[in-house]
Amino acid sequence: METWRIIATCLCAFAGVVMILLMTGKVRDRRDSTAGDIWRVAAWASLFFLALCLLIGTVLPSTVVWGIVAAQYMILVLMHHIG
Repeated sequence: METWRIIATCLCAFAGVVMILLMTGKVRDRRDSTAGDIWRVAAWASLFFLALCLLIGTVLPSTVVWGIVAAQYMILVLMHHIG
């Protein structure tokens, strides 16, 4: 495995963990949400980011990979500033 794939996968995984925490926090803050809603969001988001990291580590071309990583961090900044 190339070094850039390892670095990109680690960056994607870190951003994914932070995004999962932010998403579950937003679900928890809704008035009528249950513990099952929070678990469901966490499970689906974890599955999505796991599949994304697997694709980044194996088959996606470098331009797409770095675009995904950049988009993730832009979304993180927006989510942090919005609220």
